[in-house]
Amino acid sequence: MTASQLSVVVQSAIGFVILLIMLLILLPVLRLDLFRQQMFALRDELFDYARNGKIQYDHPAYLLLRKSMNGFIRYGHRLSLFQLMMTFCRWRILGEKPTTEWAKRWDVALESVENEETRKALEAFHIRSMDIVVNRLVMGSVPIFATVAIVVAVLVAGNLLEGVRRSASDMFAARRAPPILPPRRPISAMTRETAFDTGCLAGTGWGLGAFARSVKTLMEFMASWFMSGSGGLRIRLGMYPG
Repeated sequence: MTASQLSVVVQSAIGFVILLIMLLILLPVLRLDLFRQQMFALRDELFDYARNGKIQYDHPAYLLLRKSMNGFIRYGHRLSLFQLMMTFCRWRILGEKPTTEWAKRWDVALESVENEETRKALEAFHIRSMDIVVNRLVMGSVPIFATVAIVVAVLVAGNLLEGVRRSASDMFAARRAPPILPPRRPISAMTRETAFDTGCLAGTGWGLGAFARSVKTLMEFMASWFMSGSGGLRIRLGMYPG
């Protein structure tokens, strides 16, 4: 092994160790701080909502919602997919059932709110807090995050390669294919049709069928004029003699 190869191996090993430290130590701490900050901001928004007189500070719905947010902030480090799976396994093995006391109390507290808009606002606060928790559970899992990242990268790379392949195929096909020219019509036929349509327009007013045929003939004449060069000039002289 040469000195340059040894240097590459050492640099790669150091980079891999730094990457592991970032993914397994620094990133989880950062995500936990972000989760708690989002929950803090939502709790402050709930407090401002109550301060504006929308709901009393001692109302059961407000107290339950605020206590749940405080619990998520305090035990956010235990909110992980692994912890959730272990809890489900324990319930399954020991035959335990999850307690639904908080949900029952929450439903009763919501029903006691008389104002419909306030009830919907409190439900919205609860849904937003659950969204933050679900995001913490799903995105905080290294296996799920790595799987999603790999799938997204594969899909993006596949789409890019497919686009490059199609562009190359179209480019080579355009180079090999002969130029496509519009079919030419006989001069006499174009002259007779134009004269007939012009006579109909002049003698019978706005005849719609004749007008449509005149527009079609004029467009074909313009296409022949731009696409056939001097042939277009001969067509023009044939249509408008002398």
